[in-house]
Amino acid sequence: MNKFCQINYILDDHTVIFVAICVVGVNIFYFDPTASTIAVPFMTIMCCVMVALNVLLKRVLNQARPPGALKESSGMPSNHAASLMFLSILACEGLQRSQVKSLYPCRASTFSCATRVNSVLWLMQGLILTCAIYGSALRVICGAHTAPQVFVGGVFGFSSAVLVMRLNYAGYTGLRAGGRIDEIGYTIKCLLLLISIGTIAFTVKEIIYDYKRYITTTKYIMRKRKERNWN
Repeated sequence: MNKFCQINYILDDHTVIFVAICVVGVNIFYFDPTASTIAVPFMTIMCCVMVALNVLLKRVLNQARPPGALKESSGMPSNHAASLMFLSILACEGLQRSQVKSLYPCRASTFSCATRVNSVLWLMQGLILTCAIYGSALRVICGAHTAPQVFVGGVFGFSSAVLVMRLNYAGYTGLRAGGRIDEIGYTIKCLLLLISIGTIAFTVKEIIYDYKRYITTTKYIMRKRKERNWN
């Protein structure tokens, strides 16, 4: 196996951990204990809902993964591709909205806000989308999914993100930074914030578990290699 293939496998193995760390980091950065805006926690919860629906769709379609795949669960559609596309669209739109002083004027037909030409912004958005597409393609390169499974997962994640953003922002002319979701009552905001905190805590636990498993596996492989070299 050449170096490029090794890098691809390493990146594929650590995609979930990297994305989870990014999501947790963004939630902590935008954490608002007063619950004045819950846009980020709300989008995090919506991502979890999307993943749950994707898992349900997997069980309904029950399509096998390609021969040689390490997992035996259903492969259609890809959870990795769906999550990456969902989060990348949210990240790109978040960057877009960070460049405007107010939410108005939002296009009535879409959820986007008009901004001036900004090459740095476009570069960052392009980089995010490129990483999402590359991370999805790795599932095919590393043999975890077929190309159609990754494509359908990506389309599902993209469509879900557009739907969520459209419902929250399309035609919204209020002054709340988080769109329509920030117009709800304080009690519900606090409840959603608690759910988001619980999700983050669970994610951190999974990150620690995956890291420990990775360290254990790496030590085992290195020990076997040393034993093989000695023999």
